[in-house]
Amino acid sequence: MSEHPDDHITALPQSELTAEQLLAKLSELIISTTDANELTKDAVEAIFGVHLEQYEEDVFDYGARLTSDWNVAISVSNFESSGPTVTLRFFPGASRDDLTMTDICGVDAAAFGTQLEQAGFIGRPATDVHGLQHYGTKYRRGSLQITVLTKREATEPPEMRSHACVETVQIQGQ
Repeated sequence: MSEHPDDHITALPQSELTAEQLLAKLSELIISTTDANELTKDAVEAIFGVHLEQYEEDVFDYGARLTSDWNVAISVSNFESSGPTVTLRFFPGASRDDLTMTDICGVDAAAFGTQLEQAGFIGRPATDVHGLQHYGTKYRRGSLQITVLTKREATEPPEMRSHACVETVQIQGQ
C-alpha cells in the first residue's frame, strides 16, 4: 500500500499537466460519462495518462506538484455505501494565508460550470446536510452528480477576491 498524496507533499513528482489541462481532461471524462460505473481506475488513468496507486482497499490515488505553491490529488474510490467516485483536488504545498490561486486558475469556476451546463448538467448551490451553503455548485445529469467547490483567487485586490477558482471537483453516481 502506498502513502496518501497529502502525506509527504515535498516528495510529490512534478505533474506533466497544468491545472488547465487537468480540468480539461476531467471535463472530458465528465461529459463522456453516462453512468457512474464508468468511473473506474482504468478510465481515470487513461484520460489523465497517470498511474493511480492503491491507498486503501477500494481507493486509488495520484498526487503531483503543479507549481512551487500548488499540488493536485486525483482519487478514485468505489465504496458500497457511496458507489464510484472520482475526486480532483488542488491543494497548497504549504500553509500560507497569503497564497493566491492565480497560477492554477486558468479555467475558473464559472467557465468550468458553463462547460457542464452545455453538456446537459443542471447546477444549484452546494449545501451541506444542514442546508448551509458552501462555496461551490452541485451539477446533476441523470444519475451523475458533480460537486465543484471553489475558492477565491486571492484576498486582494477586490477583483481577485470576487473571482472564484476551482479547488475540488467530485464526480459520483446517485
